[in-house]
Amino acid sequence: MMYPVRLRDNNGINRKQAKRRGASKKKQTQKKSIKWSRLLGSFLKLSLVACFIGLGVWCWPKLTDYFNQPVKRVQVEGQFAALQKASVQQLVEPYLSSRFFNIDLIGLQTDLEKIPWIETVALRRVWPDQIQVKIVEHIAVARWNDDELLSNKGNRFKPEKLTGLKSLPKLTGPVGTEQQVMAQYHKIAQLIRPLGMSIKQLNVSSRGALVFVTDHFRVLVGRDDVVKKIQRFVKVYKAQLVGKKELIKSVDVRYSSGVAVMWKTSELKS
Repeated sequence: MMYPVRLRDNNGINRKQAKRRGASKKKQTQKKSIKWSRLLGSFLKLSLVACFIGLGVWCWPKLTDYFNQPVKRVQVEGQFAALQKASVQQLVEPYLSSRFFNIDLIGLQTDLEKIPWIETVALRRVWPDQIQVKIVEHIAVARWNDDELLSNKGNRFKPEKLTGLKSLPKLTGPVGTEQQVMAQYHKIAQLIRPLGMSIKQLNVSSRGALVFVTDHFRVLVGRDDVVKKIQRFVKVYKAQLVGKKELIKSVDVRYSSGVAVMWKTSELKS
């Protein structure tokens, strides 16, 4: 019995092996080439990042100096009658050593608000080197108790001195009633103005009793129906007291009807 014999071709085997080796070398070469390309790419990226960082580090101080310049000017705006502008400039002076974005505006505003005559203050940065300060000053319309003032808005404030303000009407009352007392002052002043009178002093007691003093005499009003009582006083004054104000010591309008007049020499009731 005969079996088929498969003859081995040594030359063919060698050619295949050589071909495989060549392909393997080619792949290895390609892999090395890709690896070097990636390394080169990474190196370039790192170099670029390093350049940007270095440029940023170099430029940052110059950019900071450009955008954050020293404050060269503080512009103070407002209409001042009693406030001394020099006192404002004196408070602002220490802040001029700061840079634009470093200046402590809250601290400056707090310092300025400590000046008694300042009602409100607003600050604003104006790039590149200016600070704008807008100040609203209190308008004093009356003295309050012994050493304070009331503004036209009924706000109480206490300047260091009241020199030159003695001619203002003097209002007194319990703490916290400033707005109420100021409102009563305006109301009564308006009612007696046609008589040629003005209020020199007005007092509201802790129980709410109201008394005011004109140029010549005192008027006792009491707690209730203030407007109604003042209207009655005006009516009686026009009818019977005009021309006698020099003789009047006080007028009491606390009654439900009529008024009581105390003369400087005797007391009459009308």
